[in-house]
Amino acid sequence: MELIAYLLAFQDHVLGFAGSKNGDLSSFLEWWKTEGIKKSVVLPENQKAIRVLTIHKSKGLEFRVVILPFLSWNLDHKSLYQPTLWVKPDSPPFNKLGMIPVKYKKDLSETIFADYYKEEKYSSYLDNLNLLYVSMTRAKDVIYGFAPSRSR
Repeated sequence: MELIAYLLAFQDHVLGFAGSKNGDLSSFLEWWKTEGIKKSVVLPENQKAIRVLTIHKSKGLEFRVVILPFLSWNLDHKSLYQPTLWVKPDSPPFNKLGMIPVKYKKDLSETIFADYYKEEKYSSYLDNLNLLYVSMTRAKDVIYGFAPSRSR
């Protein structure tokens, strides 16, 4: 029965596209890659279905059962996604540069940018702890969490 809702929603998207655009298959597939893929199916609340949400989108919501499939994340920034910090050095001769970009990494803790590094690290820890709090407080009845086992 649930499959029918998805097929009907897909049919609505196909008919909507065909009525407003060039109705050939290649145009539809191109539209689907860029726009159609973002479409979603709206189901009634009493429908027996699973809702997949990011932790951010679940903020303020409550669910009977929550499944957290990836309970393993760093509190600090991942090494592949280290942000650029815009800093204003106080020490000469660097203070003449104004605002400069520096890459967030542990080595900054041993430089004149140590305070900026510590502030960013604190913010990252706080953001990730808040994310953990939100993820752990969405369930009314049951929460299932899955984390990878540690390699020995």
